[in-house]
Amino acid sequence: MEHRKTTKWSPEKVIERIKYAYKRGADLSDNTVNVLNPSLYGAAGQYFGGWQQAIEAAGLDYKLTRRTLKWSRLKIIELIKQAAQEGRPLTSNLFPSAVVSTALKYFGTWENLLNAAGYGEKPWARADQRVKNHIREYRKEAGLSEIKLGKVLGLSHRTISMIELAQMPDPRVSFAIRLARVLGKTVEEVFELELEEETRCDENSENNR
Repeated sequence: MEHRKTTKWSPEKVIERIKYAYKRGADLSDNTVNVLNPSLYGAAGQYFGGWQQAIEAAGLDYKLTRRTLKWSRLKIIELIKQAAQEGRPLTSNLFPSAVVSTALKYFGTWENLLNAAGYGEKPWARADQRVKNHIREYRKEAGLSEIKLGKVLGLSHRTISMIELAQMPDPRVSFAIRLARVLGKTVEEVFELELEEETRCDENSENNR
């Protein structure tokens, strides 16, 4: 298994990365950087108070750093694969609007895009199963705020909140393992598989025959 090296951020390192990306003509808009490089985006917020402030600290005009990328089918699929490999949720609301609108144009639906990238719904997934989590409980026990946990995992605090409230699809295995390690728990302690009540009743009736 390949392990990604964790960047040790500093104010100087953040500025260096911003200038490098700018020279390459990268899209430095908030939404795009938050998706493509959440670690850099989080470090900018930590050291400069926000992405725009970090851009200006690098001596750049914030308005001139934003440009619209031309998203091809291949680029969108590569973006999905990158997010999946990093254990990030693949729901459309967490991607830049330009990516989502272009994806819908090319693939018709977001689900079709995920299927094309190899991360669609698995045929053996049971619709009567759902995953309950104890993230909030263990996060507070560990003395972590949503913001701090998000920075460790490379996610926004809003995403952490949505995951805790089960407003996101079930997490990928790699993300569940990373999260459990941060909280000092096992995956089984953090996540609990539940069956819908109706299915449980049917199974009990079947067993009592």
